[in-house]
Amino acid sequence: MTQTLRALLYLGRLSWRTDRFRLLLGGGLLLLGTLCSPLVALVSRIFVESLGSPDRAVIVGLALGLVAALVGQLMLGHFAHLWYFELGERDEAALNHHLAGIVTDDLGLEEVDSPATADLLDRARMDIVRTRATVAAGLTLTASCAQLLMTAVLLSTVSPALLVLPFTAAVPVLLTNWAERPLREAQSGATPARRRLAHLHELVSSPASQKEIRLGGGAAHLARLHAGTHEEILRSMNRAHARVAVRRVIGQLPFTLTFAAAMAVVVWLSHRGAVGVGGVVLTLLLAPQVSQQVTALLQSLGTVGAAAQGLCELQELEAAVARRRSADRGGPGDESTAAAASGTGHAGTPHGAPDRADGRPDAMPAHARVPDRLADGIRLENLGYTYPGAAGPVLRGLDLAVPAGSSVAVVGENGAGKSTLVKLLHGLYPPGTGRILLDGADLADTRPREWFAATSALFQDFEHFDFRLGESIGIGDVPHVDDGDRIGAAVRRAGAESVVRRVGSLDGHVGRRYTDGTELSGGQWQSLAFARTLMKRRPLVLSLDEPAHSLDPVAEQRLQDAYEETARSYAHTSGAVTFYVTHRLSTVKSADFVLVLRDGRVEAFGPHNELLSAGGYYAELFRMQARAYA
Repeated sequence: MTQTLRALLYLGRLSWRTDRFRLLLGGGLLLLGTLCSPLVALVSRIFVESLGSPDRAVIVGLALGLVAALVGQLMLGHFAHLWYFELGERDEAALNHHLAGIVTDDLGLEEVDSPATADLLDRARMDIVRTRATVAAGLTLTASCAQLLMTAVLLSTVSPALLVLPFTAAVPVLLTNWAERPLREAQSGATPARRRLAHLHELVSSPASQKEIRLGGGAAHLARLHAGTHEEILRSMNRAHARVAVRRVIGQLPFTLTFAAAMAVVVWLSHRGAVGVGGVVLTLLLAPQVSQQVTALLQSLGTVGAAAQGLCELQELEAAVARRRSADRGGPGDESTAAAASGTGHAGTPHGAPDRADGRPDAMPAHARVPDRLADGIRLENLGYTYPGAAGPVLRGLDLAVPAGSSVAVVGENGAGKSTLVKLLHGLYPPGTGRILLDGADLADTRPREWFAATSALFQDFEHFDFRLGESIGIGDVPHVDDGDRIGAAVRRAGAESVVRRVGSLDGHVGRRYTDGTELSGGQWQSLAFARTLMKRRPLVLSLDEPAHSLDPVAEQRLQDAYEETARSYAHTSGAVTFYVTHRLSTVKSADFVLVLRDGRVEAFGPHNELLSAGGYYAELFRMQARAYA
């Protein structure tokens, strides 16, 4: 019940902020329409008792009032629905926007990647989809409570003994949270299975996956997995629904027994003449309504209760974000609590920061300013990182100094930590140990958004933005997303003019989500991603993570030439350091330095020719690939 009240208050505040006009109008009409039901019984009682009156005007007035109450009962709820349905849609849009803001702006990437956060976000999305129904249920619940109260007052005028009906009707209401608990637990437990089911559905329905599925003969196997997972969810939910049904029957039993007893009391009073004809009419009209009112109240409460868990978790997520923001500002609040709540170590004292003599961490320093130009370069000091839940670190003890204006080729076997290092350099993950220094300043002391704006990267798993072609490129630097000149310059630097010619113009759509969208090959999408990476004019760090993995030799050489030219240009304009992650060692010779990672450690660092002359692991890898090409 506490969670349900919290959810109602949350939705009420949200609706007030979103559209108070629709909230007041829709809620007001619904309340009036709901109260018309007991009002019909009241006017009917007065009308029956006035039939013997010689004043015909009174009888006609009561008859008109009865008609008005009946019309209100039939019509006001319908008109209210038109308003609060739109309110629910607006609330849903506001919650989706709010959740997107939490994911993109407030949560660290390692938090978003964690299974626990993924489960929480899945449940939040499921509950947000039900926002319209939850808003309607919340308003109906409020109106039903008022209706039940009015009904109780009217019944008490017939006999105080009838007050037992609405009071015992509260018993199943109070037991609703207990009754619904098995369903919420089943929904929470089924979240991983639902995610597997969504993945399987995407596999069997996506054209992109059909090639491998058909060649491997996997259609029937995936269908069996899909059916098995679906059946697993159904079994779990059916068991939960059965337990809920039993608990609801138990909750309704006290009201059912007292309802029968109350009707017997009315019959007895009427037989003795203690209740007049009007009182009998009122009771006959209202007594069945008590059952209907309780049913409506329970259904509304169940709907709100089903969404309450997700809404309360969303509130807890907001609270954790607020605590972390307070800690980041150095404001009031326990910084360690904020860090624990957010699941990361970068809210509060940075990793690797020294402790004070009294054992408490030093206060969070003032945010360091991101320089306009690198003068000294980037230094890694004892840098390490371990993924949450992993058995061991993926990076450990990296000590390295990269001069400003340098280009670095990062090589190593799969799992050596190359992509993780790129994410750390761009501030997407906080270091687990050690520090990253920019001209001597700790990266952890800078504001993340300022550092994001000063870096650019082409990731191996880059995104396909199915937008206008110009927007798909311009989103790499949102302040200039509509700057045609800058987008055109990025296209030329990336050598993506052929993609523009294929689409027709920067205003043409790309991707399957538009009926007039142009579908592109993997290499063409990668060209767009590279152009998107080059939107920023003066980045301090540029990283390309396996940029040539889907390119043919000609396109690969074109990209390599564009990268070298870009690296020189950025080094001149901002002293930028560029990182080029690759498995193809033939592309590393033009880099100023080669960084060789092995088992999460720095195996070697230096110019290509020096490392080749020194022999060892890098020379072995290079000659192995050279023999393969020969």
